[in-house]
Amino acid sequence: MDLSSAIQDFHRARRRAAMQELTSWLKGETADLLSYEEVRRQLKATAGAERGLHDIPLDAIVGSVGRYADFTRGFLPKDEVNVQRWARVKVATLGMTGLPAIDVYRIGDVYFVSDGSHRVSVARELGATHIQAYVTEADLYLWVAERRAASSTHCASSPRFWTSVVTSWRSVPRPPSSTSATL
Repeated sequence: MDLSSAIQDFHRARRRAAMQELTSWLKGETADLLSYEEVRRQLKATAGAERGLHDIPLDAIVGSVGRYADFTRGFLPKDEVNVQRWARVKVATLGMTGLPAIDVYRIGDVYFVSDGSHRVSVARELGATHIQAYVTEADLYLWVAERRAASSTHCASSPRFWTSVVTSWRSVPRPPSSTSATL
């Protein structure tokens, strides 16, 4: 694949992102990724142990440490700023060069990208189901008194609220594809 074809693919992904954002807006939902820092703070999570290299499901990646505003929750690009970078990642993914594994934080059963958002975007666009990642497990400190006091799942300050938000974020529509490889 050459760079100009990858740029055309980026523009197609960008149009799909705009449609995803519009559809979400019409439904009264959000198409945004979750912010790792916001979820970490609400759940009182701290960086825990490094768990090494793993194949992780792409649909379990629900947010990002720093690029949560750059991609939709389906990891489609939200703006035209990173077109060259996205295209180069796609060319490298399909070429002989390959790409290094991404870095993620894991909270419960979901992941937040700390390095590799463009690789996740391209992998999802190619229809992959898994990606290699260096995983750091987050430690949760949910005190019993807080759980009892914050029993409502609708209160934004409630740890139960954030746990339900993170869990529900896993059902993200995927592009149709015949491939299901790990990238």
